[in-house]
Amino acid sequence: MDDSCRRPDGEPTGEADKIGMALRPLRLLYGPTTANEFGPLKLKAVREAMIKLGWCRGMINQAIGRVRRFVKWCVENKCVHASILQALQAVGPLKVGRCAARESEPVKAALAGLGTVTE
Repeated sequence: MDDSCRRPDGEPTGEADKIGMALRPLRLLYGPTTANEFGPLKLKAVREAMIKLGWCRGMINQAIGRVRRFVKWCVENKCVHASILQALQAVGPLKVGRCAARESEPVKAALAGLGTVTE
């Protein structure tokens, strides 16, 4: 994409790989579809595909954000109409307890001298 996926020293951040992973279900469902035909209902279908793949809610929300940022980049580079990005922004995040997506396991961090703590 551009320099936003690189550190100041030029090394890749790994964000490009994460964007690719986020776009994979979209390509599987809508590969031959033109970007200007993509809208909120298709984005919700991609989100459902992510749920069926077993992705956790937080990961899905991050992936959908990456899809939107990719579309934003496409708008900036005149590959997609701005109305597509505006329409995709209407799709809200998945909320705790209000969707079929699983929750991720609680993060456990070991603090020096305190043992294991669940955050």
